[in-house]
Amino acid sequence: MPLSLSAKQALIKVETVLREKNWKDFDAGELKLVLIPYYLYNYHFYTRAEKEGEVFVQSSKDGVLALNGTSLKVEEKTVKIITENIGKGEQIAPAIEHEVKKSPLTKSTQEHILKVKTAEFFKLSIDQVVVSNVKTVMFPMYESFITVQGETHEIIVDGVSGNIYGIEEVGEREKGFLEITQETLQDLKDPRAWVEYTKGLAIETRKFLAEKESIPIQNASEVNVAPSASKLSFLSSKWIFVLIIVLALFLIYLAFIA
Repeated sequence: MPLSLSAKQALIKVETVLREKNWKDFDAGELKLVLIPYYLYNYHFYTRAEKEGEVFVQSSKDGVLALNGTSLKVEEKTVKIITENIGKGEQIAPAIEHEVKKSPLTKSTQEHILKVKTAEFFKLSIDQVVVSNVKTVMFPMYESFITVQGETHEIIVDGVSGNIYGIEEVGEREKGFLEITQETLQDLKDPRAWVEYTKGLAIETRKFLAEKESIPIQNASEVNVAPSASKLSFLSSKWIFVLIIVLALFLIYLAFIA
């Protein structure tokens, strides 16, 4: 499979995703290029039914699957990436340092294991599955890790498509009030942003009021219940800051006409 992404480009992709999740302080390990064996193959299976004591084929299905040769997991999503890129060049090892991962599959066990994994994937018995046209493909990927707020996550960057796996486990960081203030002031330098913020403020206000009306009246024993997360998120959003600005401008206007 052709390597279409350099280590630097892969790292930029990882950093971009983390910044989109509002993370600025994180540690990223060195990206290591590995070649992972994948088995691309055709599968055929059928389902049976019984009527009046006779067993017959009720339905059948054919398709293509890919098995990760190291994890031994069927990866349906990888099929499209492989089939779209398998003919774009010879399978030549990249001219940079890399590690070739080995698979426990051998020529003698390959067909049986593919049948077992396909049967497991579709929840069938092994005798209902047939596999054919098996091709071995070396898939380039970058392995690394990222440490965010003391937690380390293993990540893999697809060296062909650029997809990142494992980074979805990193949650989005809630912005602080100062960050929201700076971003809002920067946005409001554009007159068009005032229109968008005004619309957003109206929508958020309606949501907040509707939520408030839906809260049941508390009795004396419930007075000390902590506020809900939705209220806190409303008060920490950009919309409340815009509301403060609008009120301040309104007060200035009143002061001038008084």
